[in-house]
Amino acid sequence: MLRERRLLEMGDRVHWYMVFALLGLLVFYFLCLQAEINANYLQYVADSISYLVLVSLFFGFWLVIFSISVYIRDRIFPVSVFMLSLLRLLMVAGMDFLFSLASKFVLKGFIFQ
Repeated sequence: MLRERRLLEMGDRVHWYMVFALLGLLVFYFLCLQAEINANYLQYVADSISYLVLVSLFFGFWLVIFSISVYIRDRIFPVSVFMLSLLRLLMVAGMDFLFSLASKFVLKGFIFQ
């Protein structure tokens, strides 16, 4: 039981690191838009952001499911890990939405129909 709780806390920390890495990559992407950079390199950064978003979302869902399984075994619900995982999932989804919106504007421009 204690091992599962420790694993859950470690997973919580790892998920925070993934969110901060994603935030750093997004800042780097927007800084790359200001400079004249090779399009292949910019595409590489964009693909890295997309993969990190997917991994972070899957890991967040795993944390939520693992929190529920810890509750089923211990009968003590890890509220902080569960709520913070949901908050981070919303943050990652919001960052992904902003990134996709910005990349559409960069690649296709702003078009009125």
